[in-house]
Amino acid sequence: MHYFSASTHSEPITKTKKMQLATVYALNAVGQSLLIVNSHIINFVAFEKFRTHLDQVFQSIEHHEGPVLLAGDFNTWNEKRLKYFNALATSFSLQEVEMKRQPRLNHLLQHLDHIYYRGLDVLEAHVHTDIRSSDHYPISMSLRTLNPTTYSPPSDK
Repeated sequence: MHYFSASTHSEPITKTKKMQLATVYALNAVGQSLLIVNSHIINFVAFEKFRTHLDQVFQSIEHHEGPVLLAGDFNTWNEKRLKYFNALATSFSLQEVEMKRQPRLNHLLQHLDHIYYRGLDVLEAHVHTDIRSSDHYPISMSLRTLNPTTYSPPSDK
């Protein structure tokens, strides 16, 4: 199953919408599935429009009880945006993947690309600084699912 949506608001000048793609993958575990959400959050707008789009992304996670991988360019270039993003991630029991990295472009010395997870074990995360085809470096990861008996989904969502 997959789901995609565009941001409610557009970015100024270009009038472009930003997208999210959410895909559910069945796992071998009894009744469990993995939700992967990839998103590019709206930028160059007031905080309220940023918050509206971020809330829209987190709504796709709200009722999923299994493992989650949330990745993308979240445009968290200031403290207010990053604080709001981290509060949402915490409320959904998501942890950030630790990566050794440098921003491709200097976005106020902030990393805009993040990967968050729950119900998974991160084996390796690698930032490919040798690939320069974008203003963001590609990231690859190796993961494994946790044993369903050792992982319990958040009960308050």
